[in-house]
Amino acid sequence: MRRVLACAFVALLAAVPAVAQQMPNPKEISGVPLPAADVPAGSVSVRVVRGAFTNNVTDHPVEITVDGKKQTKNTDAQGRVLVSGLKPGTKVRAATVVDGERIESQEITIAGQGFRVVLVGVDPEAVKRAAEDKALAEGPPVKG
Repeated sequence: MRRVLACAFVALLAAVPAVAQQMPNPKEISGVPLPAADVPAGSVSVRVVRGAFTNNVTDHPVEITVDGKKQTKNTDAQGRVLVSGLKPGTKVRAATVVDGERIESQEITIAGQGFRVVLVGVDPEAVKRAAEDKALAEGPPVKG
């Protein structure tokens, strides 16, 4: 019985890193182009979020630079802009400003697949909550 429990515990511990890898910190991948099989070849899907993938920024301007020529498109109801019909070798960059912070993608060179890129702005409310939590954690203990 102990062996079964020990094996189950080890399996559970092994699964924890796998779960953590499924949801990256959005700020860590902000602006990084990722090849995407579900985006048509010659297309770039840009998503704008505030702090987390659950906070889409809708009807928001995104500056798209295609081979040095700038155009502006607004995000849709899912916080996305799709740029399509791009030829292989085309250079694309996306940028936007969220709550006063300019966020830019890396340069994307169009190849034989589509790309996704997410631009992640800071969520001011989450920053405020984190600061409050830190202050409480550093403060003296409170009797309950």
